[in-house]
Amino acid sequence: MKIFLVDDEKIISKAIQRLLEKNQHEVTVFNSGSEALEYLTTNKNNSFDIFFIDYLMPEVSGSDILASARTKFPQAKIYMMTAFSDNTVREQFMSLGANAVLKKPFDDIHDLLKLVV
Repeated sequence: MKIFLVDDEKIISKAIQRLLEKNQHEVTVFNSGSEALEYLTTNKNNSFDIFFIDYLMPEVSGSDILASARTKFPQAKIYMMTAFSDNTVREQFMSLGANAVLKKPFDDIHDLLKLVV
């Protein structure tokens, strides 16, 4: 699977990247929302099966990345990650096309593998 991962917390993105790559998945990582959004806007040659997008980041919101990813990759699975997962936030993400909202910190990071399979 080709996976797009954006999280401004490098320790989290690195842990997720290691886990997914250890299980033979190709992961493209961004540690800034603006870099991720720019990549989605300008890159025409890459496609992704799954997105893991952090919600709260400086400069560019995860909601903006979600909207762009959903438009460009309508068949992709998109999972939003946030520590602020109240019903209003969850409903907002789902209305923008997220498949699910994952609460951070993760109880078990290995649960992400179940979403990828």
